[in-house]
Parts: sequence; C-alpha cells; structure tokens
Amino acid sequence: MILDKMQFLLGFCFSPPIHSTDEELEKFYSAAVKPFVAVVYRFPDVPVTLFFSGPLLDWIQRQHSEYLSVLSEMIKRKQVEVLGGGYYAPLLPLIPPTDRLGQIEELTTLVRKLLGRRPRGLWLTKGVWDPALVVHLTGSGMEYTFLEEGDFRRVGLSQAQIGLPRLTEHQGRLLTVFPFHQDLAQKIQGGDFEAFLAMVPSRRKKDRQLLSLFLTIDTPEEGNFLSRSEAGLESFLQLLRSFYPEIEAVTASSFLKKNQQALERSYFSGTSFDDLCKRTGISSRPSSSSQSWKQFLAYDEAANQLYNKMVYVHLMVSSLRGDKYKKKSAYDDLWKAQNWLGFLGGGDKELLALHRQKSFAALLNAESLLRDRTRFQPSLTSQDFDLDGVKEYLFQGSTYNLYIDPVGGQVFEWDFLDRPWNYITSLSVDGEGPKPMAFVDRFYRIDRPGVDAAFFFRREYRLVELNRERWSFQLMTVDSVDGYQGRQPLRLKKSFTFDDNSLVVDFELELLTGPSWEGWFTTEINLSYPEPSLVSGECFGALTQASGYLITDEARKITQGWSWAPDAAVSFDGARLAPQWWLILHPGEIWRSRLSLSLNQED
Repeated sequence: MILDKMQFLLGFCFSPPIHSTDEELEKFYSAAVKPFVAVVYRFPDVPVTLFFSGPLLDWIQRQHSEYLSVLSEMIKRKQVEVLGGGYYAPLLPLIPPTDRLGQIEELTTLVRKLLGRRPRGLWLTKGVWDPALVVHLTGSGMEYTFLEEGDFRRVGLSQAQIGLPRLTEHQGRLLTVFPFHQDLAQKIQGGDFEAFLAMVPSRRKKDRQLLSLFLTIDTPEEGNFLSRSEAGLESFLQLLRSFYPEIEAVTASSFLKKNQQALERSYFSGTSFDDLCKRTGISSRPSSSSQSWKQFLAYDEAANQLYNKMVYVHLMVSSLRGDKYKKKSAYDDLWKAQNWLGFLGGGDKELLALHRQKSFAALLNAESLLRDRTRFQPSLTSQDFDLDGVKEYLFQGSTYNLYIDPVGGQVFEWDFLDRPWNYITSLSVDGEGPKPMAFVDRFYRIDRPGVDAAFFFRREYRLVELNRERWSFQLMTVDSVDGYQGRQPLRLKKSFTFDDNSLVVDFELELLTGPSWEGWFTTEINLSYPEPSLVSGECFGALTQASGYLITDEARKITQGWSWAPDAAVSFDGARLAPQWWLILHPGEIWRSRLSLSLNQED
C-alpha cells in the first residue's frame, strides 16, 4: 500500500467515571466536552475520531441535546466519526461473551439513535486485548479497532510496517487493527509539541504512511488541554495545518475507503500485565511483562472478590426466563458493575474503594431484581462461588445472603440486598494482606495470650450434615492445639442455622487426648461499614463478662443484635467483634457455646 502523503488520525476519548453525579458530569462537560467541540468546529478541515462512554452520551442527551445537534452536523460534513465500545467502559476480555455483545450493542444503539450513524469501529478500554475478541467484535458489526504501536512491535513488525493498519483473524473472522502512538498523545496533551515536530519528518516517508493519536479525557483536569490558549488543542490544530498538504488528516473509515488494497495480516498477542499496570496506574510485579493482564486478579483479593461476584450474578441474570423488562434492568446493573474502575481504580486507592463499593452495590441490585418477592423462598445451596475449585455454602434469605467457606468454616461474604452492602468485604482496602472473614476461630494459651495456639482458620472442614429444609448445616475438622506438653488433637464442629432475620452458630469443642488444656477460645467477626463514624455499639453486661453486643449501623439503618452463651469477655473496635471464652478442656469432654444474631431494619 503506497500513499501519496502521510495520513494523520486524531482521536479523543471522553469517559468520566460511570458513577459520576449530575453535578460532576456538568463540571466535566463544561471543562472538557463543550470546549472540545467549540475548538474543533472551527477547523472543518481536521477530521476527528471520537469515543463517548454510554452514561456520558446518555447524560448529554438529557442535559445538553444542543451538543448532539452540533455533532450531527459535523458528522454530516464528514468531520467527525464516532466509535462504539462497551457501554460502561469495561475491560471487554474480562467480562462474559454475552455481556461483551450486550454492552457493545447497547452503545451502538445509542450512538445510532442520537447521531444517526452506526459505529463501524470500536474503542477498547485501556487497550486491553485478547485474540478471542475478534469473533465478538465482528459479530457486533465492528470492522476495526485500535491497539498501541507497542502491540505491533511485539509481533515482530519492522518500524516501516508499524505505521499501517493490519488485519487480524480468529476462527475465520477478520478485523482491521489500527496502530496509535499513546506516548506521543500524552506528551501533546501535556502541552509538549516538540516530539510531534520531530516525528513528522520520519512519518512522511512512503513506507510510514499513518500516525494515529488518541487523547483520553476522563477528568475535568485532563480537559484543560482542550480549552487553554497556549499549548492547547487550538494551538495543536494550527500546528497540524502548517504541515498541509504534506499531511492529510483522516478518520479510520476514510482511510480504509481511500486505500482499498489488501492489508497484511498479523496475530496480536494478549495484553501483558506490565502494559495493564502502565495504562491504569497500578503497581507492576516481578516478571509482569511475561504475565497475562488478568494476573491482577491473583494479586488483588478485592478485585478477585468483585470478579467472582460478577460471574455469579451474570449466571443468575442470563438464566432468567419470561420477564424481559426485569432481565433488562438486571443486566443494566450487572453491566454497571463491570466498569474497569471497580477492578483497577486508576491508581487512587480512595477512588478505588469508592468504585468497588458502587460496583458491588450494583451487583446486589441486579441480584435483588431477579427475586420475585411474592414467591421467593429462602434456600441453602452449595457450589463453587469464589472459583477456587472447592464448593462453598450459600444461604439466600429475604433480607441477606451469607457465604461460608469450608476452609476455616468462615463467612467470606455477607450481603444485604434492600440497602445493598457487604458487611464482610475486602473491597474497601487495597487488596493486600489477608481477606476479612467472620467466625475466625482462634485459641490462646493462658501463658501465651498473643499467640494463636491452633490453626483452625486454615483447615478445610468436612461436611457432616446439610439440611436444606431446616436451612442448616454442620462442618467439622480436627487440628492440633499447642499445650504445655506439646501439641494435642482437638475436634471443632461448627453448625450454622439460618432464618430470614437471624443466624445461629453453634460451637462444639472436644480435646481428644493428652492433659487438660486451659486458655481462651474466641471467634472473630471482622466487619466493614459504609460509614464507620455512624456505627455505635452497646454491651449487654460488663466487657469482662457479657451476654451480647448491640451494633447499630446508622448509614444502612440496620441493627445487629449479637448474643452468646455462656457469657464471654467481648471487644469491639468498630470493625471487629470478638467474644472470648475462658475455658478448661478435659480429654473426652465436650464444651459447647452458641452465638446468635438477630437483625432489625428500620423503615
């Protein structure tokens, strides 16, 4: 393919956080979206390629429909081409195939409805690529997409070949892939045009015909480039004009239309973890350049928890039959939860926690929508919810869901549906360290109060009995406890009994051999609250000998009434409730305790 002049493709991606309020979107619109069109409209000879996330485009329709009229005019004069993509800016390879197709079609429909043209190309969020996407993109009617020039280098292309689009194929489907230069785009957006000036002469050669740049604007601050008078968008477009006629500005569609020759084929490898880290602001790991981008799920427990929940809710939504309106609403919440910020956050830990909480709440909303409250019956089931190869136990009640892992017999998720929140969650932390759990059982010898004398929280329990009609099951395991004369075998049985607004956990301890054992037994309940400052507690009795504890969560208007027998010492630090029993275990004798929870939701 030989062109008479160098081709230049300029793109812009507008994708503010999907959970932005109307006020935040108005600020983004004023700082970025409006100034952009005000400048570009005055340069009709500079065609541009645009991507708008679905929520932003829908908001513009409702709040600034006049903006769409201007865009439509620019489309008709062939100055603007609008790309499709995932409606809620997901990492497309991360989500199930039917959700990929659904999100792409949702945004395609909106673009076609508002702007009168069906997108032919697709923007990949954070450039995350997997070869299997070819089938789903082409199946959605997409003809081309964009990958960074580094992806072209990795398949062995020479410098002379990188400046041209390539065909890629999967299972007989063909997709055109355009290269774009992300590093240069970032320099230009920062006001540094020198690198562009230095690159243009080399790109004028006949074997280097295309230079593509995409500027991403996700925050009002990133929109400064579009409105500033010096080293801003207007200055750059004037600089670009100065190279006419040696440079011709194009869109992807116009480029393909002008150049009908057959493209050469390449097979692009999936995005690496190192590339994902650079594009999202998260920390890389040793050997990250050779790892799959999806490896972040193995490193970040909170992201993995969100992913597992997403997969589970997807299966529930996709299996719903009959009520298409309910299913559409549930899909909408599910897709909101698939936004990339909920998984990776962009390097800001506070925003990451916020986005993860909102994504998880969206999944709980989807799950709640699927329930017919008039016919719903609580149930107790067993399946592999966290994708670790071991079946867990789930109680689904009218008020809450409780997930129990056979490893440790511990609760790893506790969902409230009406006021969506997970009280046992790692979503508010950075994913490092141990995963928060409830009913974490520990033993402390009297002479070593700070050292766990056993490791029941690591042991896999076996199922003794599961009664689906009574909503109860029993788990049991044996571990050794550290005694004065060495380690001694100890049997622990935990029984869970559920109801719509209550939970009972029974403990049964038996020292199997050796001398008596004296010390403390405690079960830790690690909790997470939306607003810790609005949580209060009240002890039933003295802290050294109490029969229970009342926790009030004002943010969710939920009261948790914890009680136990026999009485125990108790501590509550706002995040961890820990009743602690003093006991003496004799071989062959059984010690029992019961912990009960009652829930009350204010109207």
